[in-house]
Amino acid sequence: MSSRFSISGLSFNASDSSATRLGWQIAQRVEFVVSQVARQKAGAPADEIAQELHGRLRRMGVVPNVRELNEYADRIANLPTS
Repeated sequence: MSSRFSISGLSFNASDSSATRLGWQIAQRVEFVVSQVARQKAGAPADEIAQELHGRLRRMGVVPNVRELNEYADRIANLPTS
């Protein structure tokens, strides 16, 4: 029996290589951390947000891509505060 599901046109098969599963886990961790930081630090300085993202991602075992990290930080900094 094979586990298979699809999300927005992307499919996941449990029999895929371990590299694919690892990539899937990393993407989920990045999404989780960015979502948390966006809720907590919206409107804060981008440098502060980038540091927070970097620290949280490293604690979850993800080595962040600096360019993407800075893009996330800039977008979160531009969000309206609640």
